Amino acid sequence: MLELITLPKLLQFGQVLLDILIMAVIIHYSLRIIRNNARTVQIFKGIIFVLIANFISKILGFETVQIFTATFMTWGILAIIIIFQPEIRSVLERLGKSSVFSTASSLSQSERSKLINEIVESVSQLASEKTGALITIEQDISLADYIKTGTTLNSQVSKEILSSIFVVGTPLHDGAVIIQGNRLAAASVFFPPTDEWLPSKYGARHRAAIGISEVSDSVTIIVSEETGLVSIAQEGKMSLISVKELSQYLHKVLFGEEEVIEVAKPEVDKSEEKISQIEREIRQQQKEELEAKRIIQQFSKSYTDDEEGDF
Repeated sequence: MLELITLPKLLQFGQVLLDILIMAVIIHYSLRIIRNNARTVQIFKGIIFVLIANFISKILGFETVQIFTATFMTWGILAIIIIFQPEIRSVLERLGKSSVFSTASSLSQSERSKLINEIVESVSQLASEKTGALITIEQDISLADYIKTGTTLNSQVSKEILSSIFVVGTPLHDGAVIIQGNRLAAASVFFPPTDEWLPSKYGARHRAAIGISEVSDSVTIIVSEETGLVSIAQEGKMSLISVKELSQYLHKVLFGEEEVIEVAKPEVDKSEEKISQIEREIRQQQKEELEAKRIIQQFSKSYTDDEEGDF
């Protein structure tokens, strides 16, 4: 039995195992790209539809359909690269900026508890006072590039400092705060806003929070200055969360501790849904009016040119 286990066979087995592992990682990240973006899901469904149509056309002998789908599949790889360019770039940025060990994971148990307690107490105070805030906690992907856009602090995280930073009128209240490990790295940091559509009740803070969560694995806490509600942005998604749930949620997400809390999704009432629909209709009407003006101007210009030609 041992004679059958040779070094070349072990190397071959290791090669096959590594090959499967690499493909598993590629499939995992591909599914994450598809799952986290509604637009990507629709495009992926279209690709699956074309593949099914090609398979059925071969069976039923639909030559025209087969030529069309075959042409699509021939140029499909190039088309996919072009279509998914923003998502592919985002994944490559994450891989390039990722580190094996995050700063937060190197903290001791007491440091972790102290960090989360200070954040939760600060958020509780800010929410009760309806003071707008944007607190981003760095994980594996470095946020060094964004720290450069703000004011470097490198101070200990504390309730007093966090609460005072976001008081309206202070020099650093505009922008976000970035936490690295148990250190307050920078304040007044600016993030790229998301391109996804959001209801009009969400302001610049919410757009910035979703924007940074789309390009990193950070966890961002948002406090609304209008309602005092607390939200969490992660992986391109935003959800409401109560201050009571925030502690357990951060323990689970940042350090894999305690039981995960099911974050309550914000309920959109009928009035808000109606307002959103009206806003979309207004934008569509504005586009149609601009297009109509463009056509009229083009027609008027051609008509004037014709009259000048007659003279």
